[in-house]
Amino acid sequence: MCFKAYSFFNFLINPFDPFGKLINIDGKILTAFFLGMLANEIIFPLIIMAYQNNSTLIPIENFKNITYILKSNGWTIKTILAMMIFYINHFPCATTLITIKKETGNIKYMFLAFIFPTLIGFLLCFLLNFFVF
Repeated sequence: MCFKAYSFFNFLINPFDPFGKLINIDGKILTAFFLGMLANEIIFPLIIMAYQNNSTLIPIENFKNITYILKSNGWTIKTILAMMIFYINHFPCATTLITIKKETGNIKYMFLAFIFPTLIGFLLCFLLNFFVF
């Protein structure tokens, strides 16, 4: 019996892909945002890792290699703008959310801090995707 290799990362990507298409980014980018919740600085390396279908991060010394990876995976100016907008307007990292809960003593403020900026980012990217360009 032969099983197709299917990584946990790919398992996470599939549900996010339809939502990503609405805002001109793919499921790999959205998955990287949620996996990068512990540390926002790993979002872009996670995206590169997903595009290369690797289970580990590999060093890329040449900027042209990164450009080639992004272009070959369908990145356009709209994708770059959507990525920047969503990066600026998305949920804070887990440490910030935990701090908000501890400082306020109420979990609803933590959920608001997660939902509110994420919805704004999603809405701005949606508007960019359908009404700009």
